[in-house]
Amino acid sequence: MTKVRVVSIVVNKSGQHSNTVYQVPRNVDKVEQMAVVARGLGEIMQVNRIYYGVAPDGESGESFILTLANQRVESFKNKVLFSAGAGQHCYYAQPASFGTPQFVYNGLTGGFLLVGTETVTDALTGYAQDYNLYKSLNPNLGNIAVNVSQL
Repeated sequence: MTKVRVVSIVVNKSGQHSNTVYQVPRNVDKVEQMAVVARGLGEIMQVNRIYYGVAPDGESGESFILTLANQRVESFKNKVLFSAGAGQHCYYAQPASFGTPQFVYNGLTGGFLLVGTETVTDALTGYAQDYNLYKSLNPNLGNIAVNVSQL
């Protein structure tokens, strides 16, 4: 199997941005993607993912986290939408390196507890890192928007 890593690079230098796109040969079986952001001179970081969704109480583990919706994030402040029905809790996972999150929804702060820490391997990049998985204290929250920031 031929593997090719496709890299998208955004360079921020004096307010100027540029993207680099690599062509993928037609005979490639698997494409890996990684987003990298360079800020200033010489500082490069990988853009991390957050995972979120709803499920019954008692869920955990890498395989569960990977079933959740996900998005790449560059900021420690994110807004996540949940639609939790009967018996469903809201779940949110972020890289442990982000620190301790603060959850705010419906004007209230808190409402989530740490379920545990799991090593998650990104299927596209092969990059493994520890993720903290959080769960809403209460089920049946309905449609809510949760603002997540780091303490």
